[in-house]
Amino acid sequence: MPISYPTSLDVFTNPNSATDNLDSVTVPHATQHGNANDAIEALEAKVGISASTPVANSFLVGTSAGVSSWSTAVTMGGAINCANNIISNIGAAGTDFTATGGLTLADTLIVSVGGIKSSDTTSWYLNDSANAKMTTGLTINQGAADNEILALKSSDVAHGITDVTETDTYGFFKKSSAIGGTLVVEGLASATTGLTLNGTHTTDHTVKTVSANGAINMNARLKSGTGLAIPGADANLVVIQSHGNTRFIFDQEGSGHADIEFVAFDHYDDIALIDGLTHQFVRHTSHTRITTEFGQWLTGQRQALEQAGIVGRGSWHVENGQHRAMVNFSRLSMLFAGALRQVGGRLAALEERVGLRPGYRPLLEG
Repeated sequence: MPISYPTSLDVFTNPNSATDNLDSVTVPHATQHGNANDAIEALEAKVGISASTPVANSFLVGTSAGVSSWSTAVTMGGAINCANNIISNIGAAGTDFTATGGLTLADTLIVSVGGIKSSDTTSWYLNDSANAKMTTGLTINQGAADNEILALKSSDVAHGITDVTETDTYGFFKKSSAIGGTLVVEGLASATTGLTLNGTHTTDHTVKTVSANGAINMNARLKSGTGLAIPGADANLVVIQSHGNTRFIFDQEGSGHADIEFVAFDHYDDIALIDGLTHQFVRHTSHTRITTEFGQWLTGQRQALEQAGIVGRGSWHVENGQHRAMVNFSRLSMLFAGALRQVGGRLAALEERVGLRPGYRPLLEG
């Protein structure tokens, strides 16, 4: 009778040494030898040929048609589907697991040592399978989800801002609008700085034109068809907010706008403050001799500038031989406005005192 293997397993009848002779009708001797020979040949065909022998942590793998060998490196030409089972210790004891086809997991893939790496130049996809705009990289498709698409964590971090994200997440990416998009990059910390943006370059760019670049570039662009264009007139390019309240705007025309409280320096001599600020920055002991009384006067003006909020307290310093400080330009512009008002008031009082006729006023004003 012909064997069933490898289609199915055979069930052979073993001869009884006491009752089955060589010419037994129940278990024909020739049939026994034929079945055994066919089964052995089928096994050889199934296993394949080669002289390799098994070693520890090795696998019997097919290397070509009709050829197999024992190997510690397994290369799969198809897909491994582990929907109901667990594969553990992949790559243990220095062995490798290479899947040139696909690896399908219905549950979690846990890598304890060594990490996951790819020596190929193709891309990685999460919940996606193609990206025509990417040659080599990582594509993540979060589907209809509207929360974090990428989170950065550290066990050292515990900021406690759990209404926003988990306490050990110090940074994440998400979209601002469920349908409209808009990338949100959020940094969180338990200290004073939540997000730092660094731009490190090798060559300084010192050109001061409309084509200038810098260590950090911010480029505002407008959609035009399927391409890009320059934003329109009066468009806001960069906006700085305080928890949703806009404080600074930089627009297409190059203008800067600030939401500020206006301060009138009524308790100061505005001209003297401006003069003191100028002297603080331009004085050099190698070019100008300053007397003790004048130095004390400048110190007083310096204190007044700090008290008025025009110069930051403790920000005065010398860098490369130049006097520098952190100047509040919003308040400085208010100081200039106040100085003009004071000059205008003094001029008006002088005109009234000397009794100038209206016809002479343009000459004095010019």
